Amino acid sequence: YDRCYQEPRRTASRDKDFAEKVHAALAACFELCVSYCGLLLNPDMAGMFPQPPAALARGSLQLFDEMATSPDGLPPGFLEEFAARFETEGLPEMLAPVIAALPSMMQRVSPLGDFRRPMSTLCTLVAIKPIAAAVAAHPRWCPPHRANGRAFEDNSVLGPFFACAGLQDVYPPARPDVRETCFGDRRSTGDAEGAVNTLRTTVNQVQDGLYQAVYGMLRHGGDTREAVVRWLAAGVNANAGGSKIQHQ
Repeated sequence: YDRCYQEPRRTASRDKDFAEKVHAALAACFELCVSYCGLLLNPDMAGMFPQPPAALARGSLQLFDEMATSPDGLPPGFLEEFAARFETEGLPEMLAPVIAALPSMMQRVSPLGDFRRPMSTLCTLVAIKPIAAAVAAHPRWCPPHRANGRAFEDNSVLGPFFACAGLQDVYPPARPDVRETCFGDRRSTGDAEGAVNTLRTTVNQVQDGLYQAVYGMLRHGGDTREAVVRWLAAGVNANAGGSKIQHQ
């Protein structure tokens, strides 16, 4: 798929007829790549096509692996085409393991840690309407059993992303630990001020990512918008006891 994406740049200087033939061939290749990927990742067709044992074991989590750990990630446009092709042919089932694994990328990550790739992955997924609908319909989107704010945070898809904050939980602490890193022993006033400025910058970046993700899902409208509103309401209700906390 990535080669098909790059190829038009190599043929741009050729004559018009040749370029049109290349464009038609590449369009067919794009379609075949997406279709074959869907056949391989569809859990209902597991084992029907030969794959290496490791790939077969990962199933549709191979998409997650590419987004979470591959240096290059998925080729531009692939997710959009994949979602459009399989929107009515098993897309939620194929993406269910990916959505369930998504919070693990951000679990116990502080604003001083590597939050950018997880946040970028979240924003990329929910920017695509069919995928956003699958995220909002996932059982972990808004878990029904939530004893308190911590349980809601740990068990919902967006919880670990919203937990990335400068004012951290005491236990278990996110890493790198904000208190130890920014305000540890033997720090001068200048060092402390620089640490605060760094923390303020990274927290703003986290908040920008959260805004992009939530606002993007709200703009999709329909059931996705309603699911976001329900999640926000559930989060507020689950954290109602937080109003009693007094900061010294």
